[in-house]
Amino acid sequence: MSALSVSVRPGTSSRLALDSRASTFRVVFEDDGETGYLYACDRAREDNTILDAVQVYAVKAMPKTSVQLRMRWSADGMKAGLWLGDRLSAVIDFEARRAYSPANFPTDVGSPDWGAREPWRDSLIELFA
Repeated sequence: MSALSVSVRPGTSSRLALDSRASTFRVVFEDDGETGYLYACDRAREDNTILDAVQVYAVKAMPKTSVQLRMRWSADGMKAGLWLGDRLSAVIDFEARRAYSPANFPTDVGSPDWGAREPWRDSLIELFA
């Protein structure tokens, strides 16, 4: 299982990537100073194509202090989760071709072969049990 844990300050430009050890997939967290996003990417594609993306937070809604950000792959290397503190805040399920976040934004999916956006549900944590 692959994991990453760092302290980030929302609104400070940052970019973190974590590769699956079991597949060619990668998740990338990016804070552009206004929003934090989690991107689903495929390293096997020449341009490291973004397959989908979900908003993790809007900076204006976040505390002005640093938060612990963790990204972790499931045991099968096909699902990635992002936690802010102790709260699961985004999930990319490469197997089901779906991306989730409580904000459910953007409503349109990135790649046409990915499934329609579904509402966030707390049971997604079970993907990482």
